[in-house]
Amino acid sequence: MLSDGRIDIVIGGSAITPKRALAVTFTKPYIYHTAGVVVKDKFRDEFSTMENISDMEDLKIAVLGNNYYSEVIKKTFSTCRTN
Repeated sequence: MLSDGRIDIVIGGSAITPKRALAVTFTKPYIYHTAGVVVKDKFRDEFSTMENISDMEDLKIAVLGNNYYSEVIKKTFSTCRTN
């Protein structure tokens, strides 16, 4: 909607993905986010490294609100299912 002129500004959380950056101009970000993993304390050690996570069988990961991140997860963890 922004790129075709139907709206002039987006307020709120909108990830600056490579595809979006090619389509529209963004102002200087007001906040930077990092990705994190939220697990129960008892599973902390199991999820402590990317290698441990990559070795998990039948891994299921929930990604909220952004297909871009779902695709990144699918490429990073090729054996997992995303929801």
